[in-house]
Amino acid sequence: MKKLIITGASGFVGGVTASIAAQRFDVTGTYFSTPFKISGVKPVKLDITDKEDVVSLISSVRPDAVIHCAAQANLDICETNHKQAEKVNINAVRNIVSAAKKYGSKVIFTSSDMVYDGEKSFYKESDLARPVNFYGITKKQAEEILFNETDNFVAVRVALVYGLPVTSASSFTKKVINDLKAGNKVFLFTDQFRTPVYVVDLANALIELAENNFSGIINIGGIERINRYSMGRILAEVYHLNKDLIVPCLMKNVFQKAQRPVDTSLDISLAKKVFNTNFNPVSAGIKKDFLNYSRYSPQNLHDIET
Repeated sequence: MKKLIITGASGFVGGVTASIAAQRFDVTGTYFSTPFKISGVKPVKLDITDKEDVVSLISSVRPDAVIHCAAQANLDICETNHKQAEKVNINAVRNIVSAAKKYGSKVIFTSSDMVYDGEKSFYKESDLARPVNFYGITKKQAEEILFNETDNFVAVRVALVYGLPVTSASSFTKKVINDLKAGNKVFLFTDQFRTPVYVVDLANALIELAENNFSGIINIGGIERINRYSMGRILAEVYHLNKDLIVPCLMKNVFQKAQRPVDTSLDISLAKKVFNTNFNPVSAGIKKDFLNYSRYSPQNLHDIET
């Protein structure tokens, strides 16, 4: 049985990936401050910014691959605290790459569509990475570490991810649902476009990368270019919540510390060739997530953790 280390397994993407991978891999999942329980996953506390801590874990597990999901993903925190963002999003990648290279482990790094400048649509992997916020800069610099220090890697430029977590982590879907259940208005952009990816589709693709020989940069997103307002309306409809509480707004009318690119929609032509995974349109992915979740939620979604 192949061995995987999944960093950030207490988080949204890492948790879902770990839960699926555990069905056929020996999975060690890491957390920093929030312990978790996922069937079949061995939880280990890890400070990814501590080189000795990282070396100790990788040397003891000797994984076939490390799927690196842990990050400081809050754009505004990255914008106001460069030192922390660099430590978590750049230096930690160097620690992981160094240890993984020593033990022959493939590194699968979750980068972001935020490396693109947002001035066009459907970015290809060959398009120039010109991030407009510090979060995107950290992801770009982490990719450069991979290129310079190892051949055994994949940098996955991930679009906006939707779906419900399997841990106590947050997600766009979870936040919208909880706000709507509470009767709160949800203000969502009509003028920012992404190609959102269903978290299960992303997880399956990340796991495939642990098994195949692909290396380099690859975009992973859904097949549909859409704004958050339209996504929110679909979520409300599928989850039988009040979609009139979804309120359209423009980015220029909302104060944000970090600049958001206007359009980071992804061309996923390469992903369609590389993966057996099929990438769902938004409505189909949300419906699948609702059906999967409702099997464990007889109380009509009242047990979504807040």
